[in-house]
Amino acid sequence: MKCKHCGNVIELRYYDAYNVHLQERQECFQCNHFVEAREDHPTTTLIVDGEMYTVGAEDSKSSMRGFGGAEFFFKFLDSDTAYTSTNMWHRGSIPEALRPQMPDNAVWLNPNKDRSLVHFELLN
Repeated sequence: MKCKHCGNVIELRYYDAYNVHLQERQECFQCNHFVEAREDHPTTTLIVDGEMYTVGAEDSKSSMRGFGGAEFFFKFLDSDTAYTSTNMWHRGSIPEALRPQMPDNAVWLNPNKDRSLVHFELLN
């Protein structure tokens, strides 16, 4: 069976339930990663220059923070509201086959500054 997004063969080398999941969705592991990340976090997923990021909760009690707690400033393309985060998680480069359905939806407000951001307010 081939992935409905990229056409690659869906490799069934994971645990049984996940193999069934990939088959049911007709997605390879890589495409599934990006599609589900956006589905699971629709209001906190950024796509900038074909790279996907998810903003974690600023009030998270976890000692782990995305990018080690570095500050990031950004805005979504459909809004003038500026956001900051110290819990930004990089999901990876979106595969070319998915880019038409996952276009950029945000920009960095400090592009020359190592993507630093500060305090993110959830968009819910």
